Amino acid sequence: MNKADYNQEATRQLSNTTFYKPLPSDPTLEYQKKLHCLLKSLPTATREQIHTESPSDPRPGLFYLLPKIHKPGHPGRPIISGIGTLTTGLSSYVDTLLKPFVTNTPSYLRDTTDFLRKLQNIDNLPNNTILATMDVEALYTNIPHEDGLQAIRNTIPEDTTANLIADLCNFVLTHNYFRFENNLYLQISGTAMGTRMAPQYANIIFMADLERFLNSHPLSPLLYLRYIDDIFMIWTHGQETLEIFHRDFNNLHPTINLSLDHSTREIHFLDTTVQINNGKLDTTLYRKPTDSYSYLHASSSHPEHTTRSIVYSQALRYNRICSNPTDRDQKLQDLYQAFINLNYPPRETKKQIERARRIPRNHLLQDRPKKTNNRTPLVITYNPQLKPVQHIINKLQPILEQDTILKEALGDRPIVSYRQPPNLKMILTNHHRTYHTNTNPGTFPCNKPRCQLCPHIHSADTIIGPNQVSYKIKNTYSCASRNIIYAIMCRKCPSAMYIGQTSQTLRQRINAHKTDIRQDHKEKTVSCHFNQKGHSLNDLATCILLQRPFTSALERESSELSFMLKFDTFQKGLNKHLNYLTHYHD
Repeated sequence: MNKADYNQEATRQLSNTTFYKPLPSDPTLEYQKKLHCLLKSLPTATREQIHTESPSDPRPGLFYLLPKIHKPGHPGRPIISGIGTLTTGLSSYVDTLLKPFVTNTPSYLRDTTDFLRKLQNIDNLPNNTILATMDVEALYTNIPHEDGLQAIRNTIPEDTTANLIADLCNFVLTHNYFRFENNLYLQISGTAMGTRMAPQYANIIFMADLERFLNSHPLSPLLYLRYIDDIFMIWTHGQETLEIFHRDFNNLHPTINLSLDHSTREIHFLDTTVQINNGKLDTTLYRKPTDSYSYLHASSSHPEHTTRSIVYSQALRYNRICSNPTDRDQKLQDLYQAFINLNYPPRETKKQIERARRIPRNHLLQDRPKKTNNRTPLVITYNPQLKPVQHIINKLQPILEQDTILKEALGDRPIVSYRQPPNLKMILTNHHRTYHTNTNPGTFPCNKPRCQLCPHIHSADTIIGPNQVSYKIKNTYSCASRNIIYAIMCRKCPSAMYIGQTSQTLRQRINAHKTDIRQDHKEKTVSCHFNQKGHSLNDLATCILLQRPFTSALERESSELSFMLKFDTFQKGLNKHLNYLTHYHD
């Protein structure tokens, strides 16, 4: 899909005023105050848990589409990325509260393995058996807030808990604001596919409707299983009654509509094809027509164990899904050829596939608890030259364990974990590029979509201190400049200037100041000033005075002191705390 078609599809969806409303300005500060009031009613431990997972400087969500290239017209699935948004911590907390009420229902499916496990013992099916699937069209955006919140209250038996969770859900639902291109929007119906609580929330309302319908309908399926908004059924009452069942369910809720697919031979569900064979169910692998074996190429810069694990895990998946050994072996041969086409080494590929094939299928379908591991991860950026690290750790660990204090402090042998190094995509994509660079002296906004510092940037090339002394900025800086001396100014009070230094980026340092202001830290002079009556965060302006390759904090502090003296911010500005000046005492 080209960019013009992508933007056209996004604009079409965002123009639907049933689901979205344009916003004239960024509501972050207003919504933060509302969230703060809501959290005051929660226990201290709960507030701390939510704050731990919440960003210090929240941003609007990011709207994007996942084009459904296998469908006519390539409609887009709307996603709103919730990473770094105001409701990140709250949504995560709600997710943990809702999950137990969703997973304990008989129809709930955790994954494909759970689905296969529940099909194992079904046999002696009558001749008129029909396999059917139903799929909700755009479930997430079609759940009215009132219905969803009422479903939560009906599902949770204890009223106080039910009302609390409903109130928290309501805040997440009604404060889901996001950005697309240069415009801001608020979602006014449904929930965002991208916020943490969305799957559990959608599960609960769909589960409530489904259970209510099944309990009231005269005919029920022999088996029905549900993976969020996808339903699998075994129907034994004939095709005509199945179509009536489907019609009646669609009439249950005005905004939720299900499509029906059925067959007396086979049906596709998740990544599985279920087949009726002599009154029993067989399963085999289902691959969408658009599936092109797009696995990691062998030449990609990844650790060797990663490519080995890809082959092994995919072969395990094939062995788990395919109930017929002959069919499985044919599928594994196709998989082998796909990896060979991606330049995987034939010998190692065959070894990993054979290793997975030897595991009995009934063993793969067992519900085994996840293993817990308390080993400390050693996270390093991947480089092929770091291959000996694991060997060095194995060699030195016994020496460290000879010391009882070190053994207790360090614990078991650490797990070597690799973080991804910068690749070509990271270098070229917008997320890593500075927008609208400026060669004029001064500090300029980076104009990145996620940056919340840009509105606070003071871009003048001359700074005047509270003592009316001026300073000419000689170089060009941005939100991402680091190892700097910076100034904070008040747009309402010309004499209110604070001089600071940091090895971090300007964005990171000012974010910390903004957190102090929001939390009203009275021991911080910047926080005290912007929490005065008639002041707010919107009055904060900042710029970089100097950037040098400082080699130590002492060097930066020395330069910082010179600017404090130059502008006299001790007497006339906001630099009142002089504890760090002990560095300069005799």
